[in-house]
Amino acid sequence: MQEYPDYYEIIRRPIDMQKVLQRMMASQYQSLDDMVTDFVLMFDNACKYNEPESLIYKVPASYASLLLTSYTCMHAHTHTHTTVLQLSGFCLGQPG
Repeated sequence: MQEYPDYYEIIRRPIDMQKVLQRMMASQYQSLDDMVTDFVLMFDNACKYNEPESLIYKVPASYASLLLTSYTCMHAHTHTHTTVLQLSGFCLGQPG
C-alpha cells in the first residue's frame, strides 16, 4: 500500500473482500458469526481509516448498520451476537 503508507499503523487487522471471499470459498468460516465478524472488521477498518465525510466512510457505515441490524434480528434471543456487536465501534458511532 504505497499510496497509503500509514494504513498499517492505523489498521492493525487489515481485511478486504478478496480475503473474505477466499475464506468463504475455502470453507474456513466455522460459523456465520465468524463471517459476520470479518465483515464488521472490514467495515470498521474503512470507517477508522477514512474521514467521516467521505463516501469510503459512509458506504461501509451504512452496510455495517444494515448487516448488524439484520444479524441482531436473526439472533434476537441468543448470546452469540453480543460479541460481534461489540466489535463494531467506528461505523456505529461507538467506541471500538
